[in-house]
Amino acid sequence: MSAISIAPIVYSYLNGIGLKSYTESYMITLAKTSLGNIIGGDKITYLIFTVCDLLSMLVLFGFYLHWRSFHAEALDN
Repeated sequence: MSAISIAPIVYSYLNGIGLKSYTESYMITLAKTSLGNIIGGDKITYLIFTVCDLLSMLVLFGFYLHWRSFHAEALDN
């Protein structure tokens, strides 16, 4: 699931213009990798972020279903 989220994090860090005027520090680096670093993004940018979020949630839901069936089988044995 983390591999899916790498694309928006890298995009936000490299292309975000909201925090370029600040001195580089650990907190600024963390802020650059957040969704709040997109200012004036185009339709493709927001679509990338949305698709990655949806894929992450689908992977998490699939993992939950897999874990639940494994857990039920382990309890039956």
